[in-house]
Amino acid sequence: MESQDEGTTLADWFRAHRQELVSFLALRLRCRDTAGDLAQETYLRLYQYGEATIANPGAFAFRVAANLVVDHQRKQAVRARFETDELPVEEMECVPAGAATPEQILSHRERLDLLQEALAELPVDCRTAFYLNRVQGRSHADIARHLAISESMVARHLARAMRHCKQRLD
Repeated sequence: MESQDEGTTLADWFRAHRQELVSFLALRLRCRDTAGDLAQETYLRLYQYGEATIANPGAFAFRVAANLVVDHQRKQAVRARFETDELPVEEMECVPAGAATPEQILSHRERLDLLQEALAELPVDCRTAFYLNRVQGRSHADIARHLAISESMVARHLARAMRHCKQRLD
């Protein structure tokens, strides 16, 4: 990677090297579509730096992309851990007609209600951190900036929310 020329922004670097970045992501994710999505997210993160001068924009961009891969893989692991033969919470409201029995639908709705009650019992920052991370997919660093707390506090809030919800649903 070459050093940043005068007047070249991180976004400019990205536009010139997008395919390299997508290939890098695809090797790690084994999915070209997800690689494209994370490349776009990388661009958005780089764009936020605006006119900032970075000594090695390539290394910086690839580090951002690698961090996004780690975040993506963690989310996938969490989803896999909580999947059961029941429908995921986000799909409970969009069950095709005839696909589930009335008893299953009722069970899923009751479970969703329990989850909503459990979340309502959490302190505001804890609940907000959970929502921003699990629903909106925002990173710990982004949540920390949003709530004006440390990243380690974000991690503690998320762990507390997950423990609390698991206890309530069990």
